[in-house]
Amino acid sequence: MIDYKKAGQRIQTQRKILGLTQEVVSEKVGITPSFFSLIESGTRKAGIKTFVSISKTLGISLDYIFDIETDKSLIKDFDSFEYQIINNLKNISENHKNLVLDLVISIQKNL
Repeated sequence: MIDYKKAGQRIQTQRKILGLTQEVVSEKVGITPSFFSLIESGTRKAGIKTFVSISKTLGISLDYIFDIETDKSLIKDFDSFEYQIINNLKNISENHKNLVLDLVISIQKNL
C-alpha cells in the first residue's frame, strides 16, 4: 500500500534540497500550487502521470518517492550541490551540456 504522507515528505525534502518553491515545481509539473501543497502534505492523492512529472522535475525516482525496495547499489547518493547541477542541466541543449562537461573536465585537470 502506498503511504502518501511519506511520499509527500520525500517530495518536499527533495524540493527543499534543490531550493525550489512549491510554485516553481507545480508550474513545471502543470498543476496548481495548492494541489502540489496537498500532495506534499499527503492529504491528496495524485495520478501516476503527476508523480512521474514530479519525479522528473525533482530528479528523483518513483522508487524513492514511494519507498520501494531497489538494489541500493544502483542508487547514487548526490548531495544538494550535485542535484542543483543536474536539475539545471535538464533544460539546456546537448551542445551546451557538452560544453559544460568539457569545462568541468578542464577545471578538474587544472586542480
